[in-house]
Amino acid sequence: MIGKKVEHYEIVERLGSGGMGVVYKAMDLKLDRIVALKFLPLALNSDPTVKERFIQEAKAASSLDDPHICTIHDIGESDEGQLFIVMAFYDGDTLKRLIDDTTIGMAEACGIARQMALGLGAAHDAGIVHRDVKPANVMVTSKGQVKLLDFGVAKLGESSDLTRAGSTIGTAAYMSPEQARGDAVDTRSDIWSIGAVLYEMLAGARPFSGGYDAAITYSILNEEPAPIPGIPDAVASIVSRALSKDVDERYRSAIEMANDLAEFSGDLVLQTATRPATDRPRSAAPAMQGVVLRFCIGAAVVLGVLYAAMIGFGLPDWVFPAGVLLALIGLPIVLYGASLDRKREALNTGERQKLTGLKAWLTTRRAYQGGLLAGTGLIVMVLGFVGLRTAGVGPFATLISGGTLSEQDLLIVADFENQTPDPTLGLTVTEAFRIDLSQSTAIRLMDRSAIQSALQRMEVNPDTALTPSIALELAEREGAKGIIEGDINAAGAGFILNARIVSGVDGSQLAAYRENARSDEDILDAIDRLSAKLREEIGESLVNIRSGEGLSHVTTSNTEALRLFTEADKVASSGRFEEALGLIRRVIAMDSNFAMAYRKKAVLHGNIGDRADSSEAAIKKAYELRDKLPLRERLLAEAYYA
Repeated sequence: MIGKKVEHYEIVERLGSGGMGVVYKAMDLKLDRIVALKFLPLALNSDPTVKERFIQEAKAASSLDDPHICTIHDIGESDEGQLFIVMAFYDGDTLKRLIDDTTIGMAEACGIARQMALGLGAAHDAGIVHRDVKPANVMVTSKGQVKLLDFGVAKLGESSDLTRAGSTIGTAAYMSPEQARGDAVDTRSDIWSIGAVLYEMLAGARPFSGGYDAAITYSILNEEPAPIPGIPDAVASIVSRALSKDVDERYRSAIEMANDLAEFSGDLVLQTATRPATDRPRSAAPAMQGVVLRFCIGAAVVLGVLYAAMIGFGLPDWVFPAGVLLALIGLPIVLYGASLDRKREALNTGERQKLTGLKAWLTTRRAYQGGLLAGTGLIVMVLGFVGLRTAGVGPFATLISGGTLSEQDLLIVADFENQTPDPTLGLTVTEAFRIDLSQSTAIRLMDRSAIQSALQRMEVNPDTALTPSIALELAEREGAKGIIEGDINAAGAGFILNARIVSGVDGSQLAAYRENARSDEDILDAIDRLSAKLREEIGESLVNIRSGEGLSHVTTSNTEALRLFTEADKVASSGRFEEALGLIRRVIAMDSNFAMAYRKKAVLHGNIGDRADSSEAAIKKAYELRDKLPLRERLLAEAYYA
């Protein structure tokens, strides 16, 4: 049909369709104006009686001159013999669409109903009863003006909207009781229909419902509509009077009803009762982008504070990941809540009341409130964990808070068992672990010289490997509360490091941890992680643990240099100072910033009686690099330099 000419009308666009025909937007080529053409369905067009009634109804509507009634310009017949009505074209929406797509306020609803009553009053004065007043037959223009459509045309059909395929409950839902019974009707039947439409605008649901015509008819004849919440008693009284089942108790005229509605009809209807196409609800995408942006900003701030609190107050390492997990869980919930908000905005009040479960309950605000509760729960859990850990309760206790160890207890680091092809790796790991643990403020480690002296008192060769059994015997003799033993195992290109704290009293295992190293280069980092776990288990403050420097900073990042340094230390312990000095020179050649190597070099120069300037040069360099030394080594370097 688009582009087709019917008489002097050129069809431009299809506007819509219904059981009673199809409506097109067309150009009046004679008067150069836009009109609407409504074609009677071909199925009805073949019935002479129906055609005659169609013409008579069109004549009746065209005789009405009222601003609230759609203007009928002409009636015509196409070359195919299909009747059509030429009507004024209005830019706006049907009231049905407004009810479905927007929320109509009380003043708007009363204003629309008042204009309907004024239009019907004019029709009634002309002796015309509409008989099919319903939201689909009411147009609200972009300026907020109500236009009544389809005078008598809908009654030409043999069935209601309900029985047409793909349609919803239509005419039957707005019939007066007398119309539903098939009795004679007068103007007060239209007043009932105004009341039904007004009720739907205010409540968001029809006053009488059912799954089929007979059920609706039964409801209309036998039931009373539910009260409308949140409206003044006077407005409720207007609706109740219009929907009185007793015809004589209804308004005597539509104008009388319009006068009662005037008090509650504001100018608001002219601004918001309808929206031009350009003002229809925007896409949800920008709103979703805003929700995502606000959530991300808020989450970033909260996580930043959480991370700072974790570092500053020494909270457990799992606190920040838990916060990230909550944020990841919360984002889709907030987005779903925002999506539901947008969908609910498009529903009328009745449709919203039918929602259940999450679709009815979840909102963006409640999603944020849920996030706040989850965050509060995390804080409570963290505080509870810290409190129980500090109090030494059950599995939350540390070795110190549980009373197994005390602050500044003496521990001995046994040589790590080497189960790799590299014969020197065990001693290297042991030395690195000893250096790392020496930064602890919660315990003391027996240094190498003290261990060698104790071994001599035990009449054991000082160069003997410090196995766990010897270390336990040494701990018992020297009053150490425990030993730290471990092993390193090859695992493909990497390594597995194990460390255990063993009681010096009864030899029981107090704690055990494992770390993996991907390669030689990752061994020092793995030792850092393993040492941190042991220190945390012992009960040292996480603030102290995290503030300590890594092994690569206080020693060297070169594993081979650390291996040679460990060998030099062992050689020096056996009195072979010249050999040890040669090894230290090789270490410094590998890493010129290895501060401990310079301090060791200065000590060895002194041991072999070298010139003072050689020793001073080494100690000066160690002093310059003192920030790269563990605390004990740093104090020794400063003492040497002084």
